[in-house]
Amino acid sequence: MPKIRFSLASVLCLATILAMGLAILRFQSELVPLREEVLRLRGEAGNLTIEDSKRLHAIRLRTEDDLSWKWKVHLPKGKTFFLYCYVGKWPEQNVLPTQRDGAYRISSPWLSDGSPLPPQTISVSVGRDINGALVLRQRFGEGVAVNPLSEDQQKPFIANAGGSKLKRVEYSTSAMVDGKPLELLREIRADQSSLDQGEKTETDIIVWLEELENR
Repeated sequence: MPKIRFSLASVLCLATILAMGLAILRFQSELVPLREEVLRLRGEAGNLTIEDSKRLHAIRLRTEDDLSWKWKVHLPKGKTFFLYCYVGKWPEQNVLPTQRDGAYRISSPWLSDGSPLPPQTISVSVGRDINGALVLRQRFGEGVAVNPLSEDQQKPFIANAGGSKLKRVEYSTSAMVDGKPLELLREIRADQSSLDQGEKTETDIIVWLEELENR
C-alpha cells in the first residue's frame, strides 16, 4: 500500500483553510449578539425594521402620558387593514376579543409614481370631547375616528384612577405572520372607586390590526 505524502505547501494551505474557517465561525457568533443589540437600539429610537415589504410591520413609540399609545407602521401595497380597539373585561389572555369598540379602516398611501410613502403613524388615545365626556380616538395620518365610551368604560380613565398594569413594553418591530391579526397593546387598568370600596374592578385595553380579507 503506497504511503500518503503531503508536501509542506499542502499542509500550510490546509492549516490556513482551517484557521480561516474557525475565524469565520467565531466572527459570525460574535455578530449575532451585535445584530440583536443594533435592532434593540433601533427599536428604542423608534426605527422600524422592515424585513419583508409584503408584510405589515409595526413598532411602538414612546408617548408623554399613559392615556395615549402610538405606533409606526409599514402597510403593504394594495392591502387594507382595520385598527381595532376593545375596552372592557376580556378573560382570554391569548385570544383577541370578538367585541370591538372601535374599527378604523386604514390602507397604505402610495405616491402617483407607485413608490411607497415612509412608514406612517397610528395612535389610540382616551380624552374628553367638547361635551366633557371621555371618548376613544383612533388616528391614522390626517384622519381620526371618535368612539364614545360607556359610563363603566370611562371609570378606569377618570382622575385618580388606579393606573395600568401591563406586560413589559417592547419597543421592537413586530410583523404580521400568515395574515393573522397583529396585537399591538394589551393593558389592564384598575377602577379607583372599586378599590376604595374594598373591591377590585379591572378593565382591559386591547388594540390590534387585522387584514380586511381575514375579518
